Amino acid sequence: EVTTGSVLTCVAEAVAGLGVEPTVTYQWVLDSTGEELGTGDTLDLSPDMVRPFDAVSCVATASDEDGDSDTESDTVTIENTLPEILEVEISPSEGVSSTSSLLCAATALDADGDTPVLSYVWTNETTGDELGLGETIELDPDSAEPDDAIVCTVTAADGDGGESSASDTVVLENTAPIIIEVVVDLGGEVSTSDTVSCGVDVLDLDGDAVSVDYVWTNALGDVLGTESTLTLSPSVVVPGDTLVC
Repeated sequence: EVTTGSVLTCVAEAVAGLGVEPTVTYQWVLDSTGEELGTGDTLDLSPDMVRPFDAVSCVATASDEDGDSDTESDTVTIENTLPEILEVEISPSEGVSSTSSLLCAATALDADGDTPVLSYVWTNETTGDELGLGETIELDPDSAEPDDAIVCTVTAADGDGGESSASDTVVLENTAPIIIEVVVDLGGEVSTSDTVSCGVDVLDLDGDAVSVDYVWTNALGDVLGTESTLTLSPSVVVPGDTLVC
């Protein structure tokens, strides 16, 4: 294929009578404008010289010593080179949770001299859902959860209909639940035969249901119970003991 960075070679064969070798000259022409691009049997193309879909002709002229000449030509069409994505990177790449803000950075180039236009699509690869467009995204527990794979796909488009795509992926990590408050309800003064309860306010940023385990201990660290409530008895506590939930 011929691109805007190709080196073209034109080869012409000519014969003349009496064994005299004719002189062959070459001219390279941009068909759309008639502009001469060069002479000689080779031509180094560049994006400054030609564009995709341009037609370039080599015109070969054979002349003999008597001044007679003949001209023939051949034409090639420049093909579009697809843009190349050099890098796609999601940041942060570690410690990402279902409430993180993510940035997708990408770089691309086009050998034809165009500046590629980049577009972004975020998807949850685990569920198949599209999450958003653009370089950044705010994750939400309603659409992403721990162990989901989040993908940023970048498409680079040039001005001549060429496109290429590349992607990067991060896997969401679990966020530990947060205990906001622990309250022991004594119900007034406590005796050695009362029942006390332990209440907890807990939050999970991933939106998961949280199970709570309870352990009641005294000041010595002895385990007195493992439920949210603890029924006291003289065999368990004595006046002056400290209870810890």
